[in-house]
Amino acid sequence: MVITQNGNPASGASIRIRGIGSINSSDAPLIVIDGVISGKISEVAPEDIESLQVLKDASATAIYGANGANGVIIITTKRGRPGKIDVSFSAYGKLNRKPKYYDIMDATQYSAFYDTLLVRNNQTLEPAYSDGFRQYYYGDGWEKGTDWQKEILQESYTQNYFLRVSGGGETSNFSLSTNYFNDKGILINNLAERYNVRANADFKIGKYISIGATTLVARRRTSGGSSGQFGAWTTSLYVSPLMRVRVEDPEKGYYPLDAKEGYEGPQVPFDYVDGEGNPIVVNNTGWNDKGNPVPSLALNDQNSYNNTILASIYAEIKPFPWLTYRIYPSVDLSMNRSRSWTPAYDNGVRSVPQAQLDESYSEGMTLSLENQITLAHSFGAHNFTLTGVNHIRKGQWTSASITAPGFIYEQLPVIDQSDFEQRVARGNFSPWTQNSYLARLLYDYRSKYLLTASIRRDGSSNFGPENKWGTFPSFSAAWKLNQDLMPNVSQINSLKLRAGWGKTGNSNIGSFRYQNLLGKQDEFSPVFGVNQTVAPALNEMYIVGNPLIKWESAAMTNIGVDLAALENRVLFSAEWYYKKSDDLLMQVPITWTLAKVSGAAVGRPWYNLGKIHNTGFEFNATYRNMEGAFNYSINGSLTTLKNEVDEIPNQILSGNQLTREGNTINSLYSFVALGIIQESDFDESGVYKYAVPTQGEPEPGDLRYQDLNRDGVINDLDQTIVGKNLPDLQYSLNIDLYYRNFDFSVFLFGMQNTQVFNLLRRNNESMAFQDLHHNKSADFAANYWRPDNPSTEYIRADLNDANFNSRVSTWWLEEASFLRIKDIQLGYSLPFSAINYLKISRARVYVSAINLYTITQYTGTDPEAPINNGGFDSGAYPLPRSYTVGIQVDF
Repeated sequence: MVITQNGNPASGASIRIRGIGSINSSDAPLIVIDGVISGKISEVAPEDIESLQVLKDASATAIYGANGANGVIIITTKRGRPGKIDVSFSAYGKLNRKPKYYDIMDATQYSAFYDTLLVRNNQTLEPAYSDGFRQYYYGDGWEKGTDWQKEILQESYTQNYFLRVSGGGETSNFSLSTNYFNDKGILINNLAERYNVRANADFKIGKYISIGATTLVARRRTSGGSSGQFGAWTTSLYVSPLMRVRVEDPEKGYYPLDAKEGYEGPQVPFDYVDGEGNPIVVNNTGWNDKGNPVPSLALNDQNSYNNTILASIYAEIKPFPWLTYRIYPSVDLSMNRSRSWTPAYDNGVRSVPQAQLDESYSEGMTLSLENQITLAHSFGAHNFTLTGVNHIRKGQWTSASITAPGFIYEQLPVIDQSDFEQRVARGNFSPWTQNSYLARLLYDYRSKYLLTASIRRDGSSNFGPENKWGTFPSFSAAWKLNQDLMPNVSQINSLKLRAGWGKTGNSNIGSFRYQNLLGKQDEFSPVFGVNQTVAPALNEMYIVGNPLIKWESAAMTNIGVDLAALENRVLFSAEWYYKKSDDLLMQVPITWTLAKVSGAAVGRPWYNLGKIHNTGFEFNATYRNMEGAFNYSINGSLTTLKNEVDEIPNQILSGNQLTREGNTINSLYSFVALGIIQESDFDESGVYKYAVPTQGEPEPGDLRYQDLNRDGVINDLDQTIVGKNLPDLQYSLNIDLYYRNFDFSVFLFGMQNTQVFNLLRRNNESMAFQDLHHNKSADFAANYWRPDNPSTEYIRADLNDANFNSRVSTWWLEEASFLRIKDIQLGYSLPFSAINYLKISRARVYVSAINLYTITQYTGTDPEAPINNGGFDSGAYPLPRSYTVGIQVDF
């Protein structure tokens, strides 16, 4: 499952293979790039990839052991080939647009809406909401006010350039490539930029020795302000349209003052004379509690720099045809730096009173050494291959950060110029080691009966002395049954039945979790006893260790069939899988130690508790015809998934997510809304007929909730599991068409039966945040429940939310199934006769559209993004619709 997290150009995709197999530990697959274990898939240029292989079952991932518990993605980059030197160049430019704007109130609608609510609540009208004042205050454009979405969103451009030179001879080959990528994002002042250089080389020395090397050097820069749940884009939906973006003199602030002498902000009254000459004192300008979102993007200077070096060499010795020895050392080095400079500015409501500089530095290094020896022997129709592997990985992660506020001279934004007393510095050092041994046997008889068996021992420094090592066996078998059962059926090229079982381990919990860790931070001072006395120790415990923690394990069983027919024009595969995760690594709350500062949590200890299983089917089918002038290929895939918690000591409730036995992990948990209360729901004396919420008396237009325990009261005991975020079904369709020099492709992708709490709609269609005067949906403002408009679609509007209609409930729960045209592309390859004289062997131009159209009932930002956010959509960075023009040339 590959999920696009959001439209931020600095964000990558979230990848899961066959469900979620852990509660607190990572469920991301292992990434292997040219034999080196690394998570830096984003640093590899797509044009540089020769092949990408996904390993799912335990037998296939056994060679990677504990690191492959969540599956393995193997990326092999292009290498040189014997012959002449080849040069490849490609480039594309992409236009990015936001496909959807939310229809929220403009200034006139906003003023009328809140004027109505003020009158209804017998409150004084705001002069700032009057047409006369807004005309005086804004001048031209006063009817509409500020459209904040258009102020922070932009059409942006992406550019990508790639160049590769490769070649080789009988005893050597090389490949050298470079890539530049630049994406400005659809939020102002956002940027993702990447440079990388890759070099591959292989040499054959004499008859028995081969050596080679691979090096990747990459630098990535990202910049821009916040864009998430409480970032600039979601703020643009709530901030008052009565606020202007800038003053006439930008140096005086970033809020809409009229630059009068002595005016210090909205709390200071100034006089306004209405159209009839009546003086009116205006105490505010109709702003709400949301500040101007533009300066958080335009003024904040936020930059992150990530530098990567990924290097490996290998030497392979084959002194005899049956014996091969290979040694493979590698290094993975990351150097990261981020800098965020926020100048002091007045934002109208949420101002930044003093400038602040935040800087952080981190460095990670992983050294790896793999030794592999292989014995291969055949006698008659029997073929054996025995492999032994020792793999040692040693790494460390170092980080340091400082927060430096209080600058007197903003012209010199360096740490030394900040207020020494306010500076806060932090640091961390985390080393780790893994050592693994593997023995694997491959056997086949006449290439018809195939057997694989392996046993692996993994050791990790993350566990205590008694539990450092884990043992993980695996087994698989396959039978090409067409050779025995249908040898004379020419239409069947291959029919293979396969099955496998294996165990893998997981140790991804961080270093030293089996020990009590000490740290010098006041907020983690322990508090003991009835009197809650703070211990006066200089070093306070902030992580509670558990020396008994051990490997989390996952046992995978799979049975599948593969078919190739009609001269390999038809390909089909089907597989059933069952993955059982045991001894889950979980953090458990503690009760005997409390934090000195309210709300600060002492590091919780890790335990092996609970069991989870994931099961489902995977189908893949291809039909291709590559004969004649018109060629085509059609590929479809379908994957089902059922996730269930089999055993857990206590249910885990985190907000509106519940994990308990018999249900999907992180099930969605809330109140059940039965609809909008109407006047007919009250008896003749005005008494409400149904269960009453604990926080207030319901009124017509409020939400009615189901009284699950039938005690006549709506409270937390009436919450239940209402949905799940993991989709039951994921499917895709890829169509490739070729006619002479033209090619056309379309890729469709979809998910089925996944639910999302649309909290963005909740905030726009309820009185969430009550009397803070947030902007709302224009349709809600026009059609909310009123006695003269007894709506069944929108609840009532008021300055208070006594019935707590904005609480998380099924009223805000939506089905987020979707089918998306992910990519559609049209290309044309220039005739060889037209380019041969330029020494060009291939030239192709193409146009494409990405995220062109989505079929869904979901009304939120994007149905795909919340899947990676636990089923909650509070407003992710909008996913753009993109249009691309590109060229590919080979010399």
